[in-house]
Amino acid sequence: TVVAARAEAVSPTALAGAVTAVVCVDAAYHFASRRRWLVDVIEQLPRGGRLGLADLVFAARAAGSWRIGGLARLVHIPAANLETTDHIETVIAGAGARVRWSESAGEAVLDGFCREIRAPGLPVALTRRMIRLARHGRLVDYRLIGAVRE
Repeated sequence: TVVAARAEAVSPTALAGAVTAVVCVDAAYHFASRRRWLVDVIEQLPRGGRLGLADLVFAARAAGSWRIGGLARLVHIPAANLETTDHIETVIAGAGARVRWSESAGEAVLDGFCREIRAPGLPVALTRRMIRLARHGRLVDYRLIGAVRE
């Protein structure tokens, strides 16, 4: 059975026992603390339960970058979610899961967005410009992470 729902509307305790895998896309936008949600979900997964995460990650210096701060505010990403890949993987491991794989998808997702988006308007143009600047400065990436609850 596959259940599609907005993750922020699902209580992690409601997942206990019945869910064997969780896939979360773009958590940076949806939670005041992606870190807290990840810990809660992993702790409720059964042994062998799987987690797939596709999300924005940031360079350590991004938190102090006016470019990243501006882009984050523009697209409603809380400052708490400007985390590095290493930090997210450490949170996952600390919650009791083992990262099985982790790979960059920034070229396909972020650079692809910048190449292909055609919507008119200032917000899209600004977002595209900020992503290009952030990617050029190696401040942001898009990461695919797969983990298993131990």
